[in-house]
Amino acid sequence: MRNSIECTEQKLDQIYPYVLQAAAPAPAFEVGLHYLSTDRVKILEADDQTIVAEVLDDSSSFQQRIILENGSLITECSCSSPELPFCPHCVAALLAFQRQVTAAGQQSVSEETTDTKPVEGDGPVPAGTSPLRELTLFMEWLHVAGKALQGDDALPQQPDLNPGELMSITESIQMLHHHSQRNSARQVAQESELAARDKQLESSVQEVKEVYAVCEGLRQDVTSLRSLLARIARERDQSAEQLTSLVDDLILKKQSELESLTTSRHGISTALEALTPIDSQLLLEATAG
Repeated sequence: MRNSIECTEQKLDQIYPYVLQAAAPAPAFEVGLHYLSTDRVKILEADDQTIVAEVLDDSSSFQQRIILENGSLITECSCSSPELPFCPHCVAALLAFQRQVTAAGQQSVSEETTDTKPVEGDGPVPAGTSPLRELTLFMEWLHVAGKALQGDDALPQQPDLNPGELMSITESIQMLHHHSQRNSARQVAQESELAARDKQLESSVQEVKEVYAVCEGLRQDVTSLRSLLARIARERDQSAEQLTSLVDDLILKKQSELESLTTSRHGISTALEALTPIDSQLLLEATAG
């Protein structure tokens, strides 16, 4: 199973247990802690950027490879656990690495304490457990951490302090810094998404304006066509009235002409009937001559 998660830490030893607990699912963290407490984790290789480990399960063993690069924490495990972003075996490997780093730091301090001889008159207080030394380490760490916070850089490695108020303060500062960086990354992503949505909204508004302009042009065209159709209808009605009047006048005129022809024909027929045969013969001769 291969997973990847965004990580602001620069080294693997800066992924403290509380950071891991905040990022991992609660069941996976509890099982991983159980593997660690029962000594089932073996670190095969480790440095600031890579961890190669093996975790013994109840019935088999699983291999892990954890890499920190380019702002991402990449975890690979030979198990098939679906838990994201870490399986219990990778949680156990990270916890074991952190314990190994802490143990190495304590051993270094112990050797330093053994080699340090108390000064006569100052009392037999070892340097490794001196409250003044712890306060000095804390102040130095706080000074470097303040500069790192101002430059938005990674915090320095936690100083080797005994459990107490100073260690709680450093852990709280680291936790706040971790949450702040995560929130900053989320804010940048949200601002980027918001800018993209604003751009998309502007494009949509522009498209709506263009569609509205087209619709307005079509509305004006429809209004013009309606006016033209109304004018054509009026002209059609006027032409129909004029044509009807002309037809009526023509019919009346033709009827008058027919009546006149009928009257003339009747007069001619009457005149012809009144003529005597002699008059008819004379008329024919006159016509022939």
